[in-house]
Amino acid sequence: MKDKETVFLSISFVAILLASPMSLVAAAPSSHTITVPPSGSNDTANIQAAFNACVAFGPHCNVELEKGTYYTAQIAVNGFQGNFVGMGQGLTIVQALPNLSPPAPQYNTPTSPFWAGPPGPANPWPVLFTFVGGSFGISQMAFIEPYASPISTPGWFFPGGSEWYSLAGMIYFVGLQANVVMDHVTVQGAAGNSPFGYNINNGIFYEGFILPASYTDPLRDVLPISGTILVTDSKFDTLASGQDFENLANAQVTASSNNFNNVLFALYVADLSNTKADFSSNTATAVSAFSAFWADQGLYVSNLLPSKVSITNNDFQVGQGASAVSLYDYGANTLNAVVSGNVLRTDTSCGCYDQTNPVYSVVVSQSLKSLSVSGNTILGGGAAGVSITGGPGTVSGNAITGSHDGVWVGSANGVHVAGNTISSTVQWGIAVTDGSSNNLVTGNHITNSGVADIYWDGTGTGNAWHGNQCQTSGPAGLC
Repeated sequence: MKDKETVFLSISFVAILLASPMSLVAAAPSSHTITVPPSGSNDTANIQAAFNACVAFGPHCNVELEKGTYYTAQIAVNGFQGNFVGMGQGLTIVQALPNLSPPAPQYNTPTSPFWAGPPGPANPWPVLFTFVGGSFGISQMAFIEPYASPISTPGWFFPGGSEWYSLAGMIYFVGLQANVVMDHVTVQGAAGNSPFGYNINNGIFYEGFILPASYTDPLRDVLPISGTILVTDSKFDTLASGQDFENLANAQVTASSNNFNNVLFALYVADLSNTKADFSSNTATAVSAFSAFWADQGLYVSNLLPSKVSITNNDFQVGQGASAVSLYDYGANTLNAVVSGNVLRTDTSCGCYDQTNPVYSVVVSQSLKSLSVSGNTILGGGAAGVSITGGPGTVSGNAITGSHDGVWVGSANGVHVAGNTISSTVQWGIAVTDGSSNNLVTGNHITNSGVADIYWDGTGTGNAWHGNQCQTSGPAGLC
């Protein structure tokens, strides 16, 4: 174990102190580092003891893992204020032990799930590391779960669901407030025994997970979390969801330059209130079923304040049955979204649209408060390059090639489709259908559409088409 304490006191401040006994001297905070060597067997007690000692020490205390592989069961940390660091993603490996304990029986029922009680030895959550509150960093290590069924019998129960033997998450950040910086971290899962087919549901999860004493619904009554979380330069491989941010109030989320592979969701957000979330320069490959980015606004929580998500300059590659960006606002009308400068592409074996298992490159459903989809490159195979229901929104300056429909506006009002370049669609370049009203389609360049470059089904009122460069339309005259 190594102790590092440094206190700085400038000569000028000493002179001031000597000249005036009432003067205040500013000293830099002391720091403390506890180094845990790998034991080669079960490192749970040593890692837990290091965190406990750091919490007792106070701010600026670090837990340092050396080069090697550490084997651990569940760790729970309350109020940590320091750094959890390793020697590098390929040098410091934290691996879950087999047959991790399920939650305590009283916190493992359909109405009283594991988060109804605090995490710890008396109630081991199905999460390898749970941080409650605090302000800290995590960097330079890899977390691995190699076993198909990490949790031993009887497993854990999600409300209204079946028994699960997967990890609910590798790392949870919970409490009423938490400030987290994570960089150069790997989370690696495997195929596993869960309804999603993976042994880890969430790589990292930032959500309050605190229930009031008088809760009635363990999903809807969870108190929100506030604070900041920054995740950069990290890798998430073979798990259901890479990064999950839910039920946030007065929070700031930034996720950039991360890589996701073989996931159902790369990035997931839900129920944001007065929150700003920025997702940029991330890459995702082999997104197999749901979406590289998914937002659910108003899923469990109502009375949300307006929030904004920005999805910019990412490269998302999805397979048949998945979407690149999916945005849903379930009547809250509080989600503002910007989708800009991304490369969104469908990876299919045939390189074509598959009617039996469609893909959407960008999906927008329900009525967002505002939406801008601009400057994206959308390539191949999708049922619609951009699909909007609800509105309002702007779809501008995108290059869309090879989808079934380029831009589809259905049951949507107040959408402006402008300046897009759309080519080689199976059916329509731009379609306005299902009672959509007061939409404007202007200045688009559409070529080589299978049925019509522009299509309107005749329903809705107040729609207008101006200055589009195209050859065919239904009805005639929309070009």
